[in-house]
Amino acid sequence: IAEFSELGDFLNVPVRNYSAGMMMRLAFSIATAADPEVLLVDEVLAVGDLAFVEKAKARMRSLMSSARLMVIVAHDLATITSMCTHVIWMKQGRIHAEGEPQAMVERYTAAMKAQAEARKAQMAQKAA
Repeated sequence: IAEFSELGDFLNVPVRNYSAGMMMRLAFSIATAADPEVLLVDEVLAVGDLAFVEKAKARMRSLMSSARLMVIVAHDLATITSMCTHVIWMKQGRIHAEGEPQAMVERYTAAMKAQAEARKAQMAQKAA
């Protein structure tokens, strides 16, 4: 855990003094040091420097190759397409759609663009 987190002497500092990135490094290192049957990862790759994110992705791929169940909650579309084998798009707490990662990302992106355009049109209509 200490080696993977790369926190060095900061491991002797109270956790309440950690930055978000330091906390994420430690939490990810602890969670993936065990041999979990199910690993839930919630936006863990959203914080941290590029080198650690790449190292974390490599560890996740290693865990995935061991045929474990990994659930990744993310808004980072690149992570979704590169790390996932199946995507479930949740909307207001319910399954909105599910399928192959690239297709789901394309569908999600199109829906978000359409939603933004609709809001823009509403704002323009209110302003007129």
